[in-house]
Amino acid sequence: MSNLDSLNSPRGACYSIREQLLLLDNELRVEAASCAYFEGFNVTSEQTLHRRLHHIGKGQWNIPALLERLKELPLGDGSFADFDVEGDFPGLGRRNMLLGARRIPGGGAEPGAILLGIEDVTDRRRMRVELVEQRAWFETTLTSISDAVIVTNTKARINYMNPTAQLLTGWTQEQALGAPLAEVFNIVDEKLRQPVESPVDKAIREGAIVGLANHTVLIARDGSHMLIDDSAAPIRDKAGGLIGVVMVFHNVTHERRAKHQLEISEVRYRRLFETAHDGILILDAQSAQVLDVNKFLQHLLGYPASFFMGKELWEIGIFEDAERCKAVVAELQRTGSIRYENLPLQDQAGRQIPVEFVSNVYREGDHNVIQCNIRDITERKIAGDEIRRMKDAAEDANRAKSEFLANMSHEIRTPMTAILGFSDMMLQPHQDPIDRADCVQTVRRNALHLLELINDILDLSKIEAGKMAVERISCDVALLLSDLISLMRPRALEKRLAFNVRFDSPMPHCIKTDPTRLRQILVNLVGNALKFTTAGSIELRISVEGEGAGNILCVEVIDSGIGIAPENFDRLFQPFIQGEESTTRKFGGTGLGLTISQQLAKLLGGDIQVTSELGVGSTFTLRIDGGSFAGAETLTNLNDKMLTRCAPMDKWRDIPIKGRILLVEDGIDNQRLLSAHLRNSGADVVIAENGQVAVDLMATNPFDLVLMDMQMPVMDGYTATAELRRRGFTMPVIALTAYAMEEDRKKCMASGCTDYLSKPINRDLLLNTVSRCMAEAPQSKRRESSSASWEPSGGRAPGSIDAPRVTQAGDSIKSNLSGRSTMKDLIAEFVEGLPVRVAALIDSLRSNDFTALQRVLHQLRGAGGGFGFDPVTEPAGTAEQAIIDSGGLQVITDNVNRLIHTIRQIEGYDQSKEQPTLAAST
Repeated sequence: MSNLDSLNSPRGACYSIREQLLLLDNELRVEAASCAYFEGFNVTSEQTLHRRLHHIGKGQWNIPALLERLKELPLGDGSFADFDVEGDFPGLGRRNMLLGARRIPGGGAEPGAILLGIEDVTDRRRMRVELVEQRAWFETTLTSISDAVIVTNTKARINYMNPTAQLLTGWTQEQALGAPLAEVFNIVDEKLRQPVESPVDKAIREGAIVGLANHTVLIARDGSHMLIDDSAAPIRDKAGGLIGVVMVFHNVTHERRAKHQLEISEVRYRRLFETAHDGILILDAQSAQVLDVNKFLQHLLGYPASFFMGKELWEIGIFEDAERCKAVVAELQRTGSIRYENLPLQDQAGRQIPVEFVSNVYREGDHNVIQCNIRDITERKIAGDEIRRMKDAAEDANRAKSEFLANMSHEIRTPMTAILGFSDMMLQPHQDPIDRADCVQTVRRNALHLLELINDILDLSKIEAGKMAVERISCDVALLLSDLISLMRPRALEKRLAFNVRFDSPMPHCIKTDPTRLRQILVNLVGNALKFTTAGSIELRISVEGEGAGNILCVEVIDSGIGIAPENFDRLFQPFIQGEESTTRKFGGTGLGLTISQQLAKLLGGDIQVTSELGVGSTFTLRIDGGSFAGAETLTNLNDKMLTRCAPMDKWRDIPIKGRILLVEDGIDNQRLLSAHLRNSGADVVIAENGQVAVDLMATNPFDLVLMDMQMPVMDGYTATAELRRRGFTMPVIALTAYAMEEDRKKCMASGCTDYLSKPINRDLLLNTVSRCMAEAPQSKRRESSSASWEPSGGRAPGSIDAPRVTQAGDSIKSNLSGRSTMKDLIAEFVEGLPVRVAALIDSLRSNDFTALQRVLHQLRGAGGGFGFDPVTEPAGTAEQAIIDSGGLQVITDNVNRLIHTIRQIEGYDQSKEQPTLAAST
């Protein structure tokens, strides 16, 4: 429509202008039209001129809004533009026309004509729509691809970025449009971290496609780094001119990392393959031919890698022949894995190697492979044979222990028969005092034999657990041998055997060893000689071997007994075993003595050796390290008559005690019993019923010694002892406890106790221990005891007691101390108080008050044996331990009921004094 401004004569100009124009008067009649109009609409002048606008054609211009706007055009330079008309035009079809109008100034006051311009914009609009659609398709395509795309002009300024490019660079398209590429796409070399030329710059410079670049790092807008691969290609117009560049790049950080991990995995696999302690073969699954072999298998069989490559399994000696190999591979392909144990494999030297063969099928790329693991099991077979040997030995040892138990049963029952029988004889009324004394000696002798059996078992247990400790102190050889001779010679005389002692060299008066363990060894050796000798003699030959610091004491025990067959020598020092089974049946014994003796001899730095001839006799030779004899007194020309005899100790002698003693004990019976022992020996005794009372008393009263029960209410003995030590009490504290294990002794000592006594307390042991501890206490810290005795709150003091022995007459249990005048009243009072204790047991059990129940059980455990009622101690201790071990209500109930049943059988017990509502069903 711009050409309208140049028209001077509207009517004439319409014919010459190439645009479609109509000249309208004020009535909107067509006064003139351009040739372009007639041609464009394919109409004639007759069909157009002098007709009103809304009548020409087929009424396409009969548009009220158009007509209204044309009529209302202002005078002068009134105009409008871009009036859109869409309709069907004859011969043209559906078309879009864009109209513009302008009033031409007329003469005077008359309005001028209207020049109407018509432009067919149908094709232009279609092209625009197609262009928009193509751009949308293009952008959709670029948006949907996973690679980042940036389009630049020839100046390397950004025209377009797809979302992936925006995500990787951190720039939005709005921020990046028109910006130089270098600002948005900041790349550096991966290793040097120096800027590198972008592929866009290179594509512009070279006018060619730039391929992928490696080792490039993109620095995003937020400073984060990523590895990328990128490429760029020039964009050209139809004439081949460069109009821009498209760049494509993508993040390869994860790919590179995965590739790096794959490379690491391959290196690791190769390293494991080459350093594995199994032979490894890799086979082709179809041909079963070797593809790879590791160094271990090469070394195992003594062949280089070339020997294996391309061969089948049967060709390298794993299977017998090709058919067997094919069958194995077929099975492997079917099942995926096979395993063979103890497969023989021959090496280059012809040696048969037992191997374990495990094979599996794996997928590698587009084909299957077979991996064969071949393990040398030579050591495993040796170990298996050793395990079987050990199993056989263990079974032999088990049989030996079974035999030992049978022997032990015999060994225990024999003295027990004598003990029970002679104990019953002692209970017979009007027995002669001489016969009674003989019964006592018999009981004592058999009890000592039982004690020896128990000690042997305990010693063996300690030795096997590595807990047997020996001393190295000065030992009087003459005194020890004198004791041994005085013990063994009477036994030899009983069997009518000669007992001779001979010294083959001068003897040191003292050696350095453990006298207790040395005596134990010699008693065992001489006892064995006496046991297996029925006629002839026993001889001891003593000598010293060596000089200086390495002197050896040598003792030979020579007998004329049954002798030992050479094939049985190895059995002599095994536990639970004697030379042969018939020996056990004929002579008895546990088979422990020689085992313990040899182990003790080794602990003393020596050994025991044996020589023997069947039917003639045996010689057992003991050698131990006696330490240095330098400066020691030497005894010459010794014989057994010259040895010093040990004076027998008066076991029942009085032990006077002077001093003030604090007895801390919660059990009333134990208070009375122990205080009686102490007072009868001359001590002043004050009683405290728990640890707190003891601590309070100690704050205001001086004492020379404390006897401390360790299990008490309010404050136990461990806490009380520790508190006394913390407050500065330095005098002896002796622990009293019903627990007699080594761990309990250590626990008492750790709390600050000086010594330890286990319940039931033996009267002589108690007095000896108290006397010794008071004597060892510094005299400067001892206070002189007051002549006035402090009366304890526990009643009158009991007298002394013997070791407890309980007898039964019918169903009634009597105290073994009932014959002692000093104990009768105390026993009666103890029995009188038992119904109250039984009621307390029942009440505590029914109310589940296990704290109170344990306290009563603990008191009965200690007091029962002390008053001669030993059957009370065992069930009370078992029930208390069940509470400590959380053994369950039924176990506790059963043991408490057993205890109550036992108590009710005690002579003089009055069950009617129990509370009727609390009677237990026993």
